[in-house]
Amino acid sequence: MTSTEAAIAVMARLYGPDAETQRRSMPEIADGLHTQLCELYACPSAHTAETVVANLEGARRAVLRYADTLRQEGIG
Repeated sequence: MTSTEAAIAVMARLYGPDAETQRRSMPEIADGLHTQLCELYACPSAHTAETVVANLEGARRAVLRYADTLRQEGIG
């Protein structure tokens, strides 16, 4: 790990949400995506599809951050 990576890891531990906080947010993310996908199914539109795509990308980033936090905390 470079000194920059080490500094980033320290900052993340100090200022980022811990793994448990991130874990507790997962059902909310899932519920939001479920609602949006049901809306897309019920009333298809390009705008709704683009919104879902953007939110799926956000969910992907949230899960990647969670995985990084788990690794930093030595979990899993």
